[in-house]
Amino acid sequence: MHLRLFLFLSFILLATAPGWSQSALGTPTPVSSPFYPFGVRVSSELAFFNLSDLNSNQASLQYNLQQLQNSTPSYNYKAQTTTLNSAVVFEINPFVAINPNIDAGVAFDYWAFTPLNFDQTDIHPVYFHDYEHTLNAIEINAKLRFYLFNVAKSGVRVFLEPSAGFQPINYELSEPYQHTTNNPSDNQVGDNVNATAFDAGLQAGIVLPFTSWFSYSFSGGFEYAYATNFTGTWSDAGVPAKNGVSGTNRFYNVPNSGPGYIAFTPSDPNNYALFGLTQALVNDSRPMVVDLSGIHLSMAMNFLF
Repeated sequence: MHLRLFLFLSFILLATAPGWSQSALGTPTPVSSPFYPFGVRVSSELAFFNLSDLNSNQASLQYNLQQLQNSTPSYNYKAQTTTLNSAVVFEINPFVAINPNIDAGVAFDYWAFTPLNFDQTDIHPVYFHDYEHTLNAIEINAKLRFYLFNVAKSGVRVFLEPSAGFQPINYELSEPYQHTTNNPSDNQVGDNVNATAFDAGLQAGIVLPFTSWFSYSFSGGFEYAYATNFTGTWSDAGVPAKNGVSGTNRFYNVPNSGPGYIAFTPSDPNNYALFGLTQALVNDSRPMVVDLSGIHLSMAMNFLF
């Protein structure tokens, strides 16, 4: 899905660019560019990563559901589940040209994540648990672009672009249920936690000029982004004692419970029992990790002023 969206956005960027026409489809006319002191890049990226904690949590939910099915074969347990390994990133990067071979700027990114879902239907035809894990992230990076050499006849330029910055990440779990034996029988619970990742990356690419003030760039590289210690609050409209409790998300790997799961853990040990936890379980857990490190592929339009 993310690959199709990335390719679609790349086509839109190409089709709406200055100087684009059917006659120029495969043969852009190189133009020697004068020196412009300011510019802005608008780009879409396809980012690949491995959210091992969240994907392990999904696998554990599936494991536990299978155990329920095995223990009561006459019941019909079903689940629809998704995993998350890529996202489309939208970026605006205003920059200043220090000289014709070096640009410096600040990039502002928005990460478009697809929610992780686990829709579990149990015994009763309308009893369900729909676990929805939602990530939201923005990113602010300082970037330097070094042009290594110029292909004189074509005007194509080759560059390296290191970057560093930070990335606030929000994680939200929503779990509605209905017609259960719980008190209340209908409710919605979940948590809302936040952390900040440090980012560092390096991309290499080429610039294809179309006019003296407009060009395309294509690049690829690797970005490191790692966040842990997600803190926030738990919401539970039906259980006032749990509603608004502060804490962190931790990763538990309990024997015979699947590959590991994420659980909200109160900051106050006196509230552990409310969440079905013990001090021993917490001692054997670790903070949840959101690791967005991975390969990035980018296509950008560059405007000079």
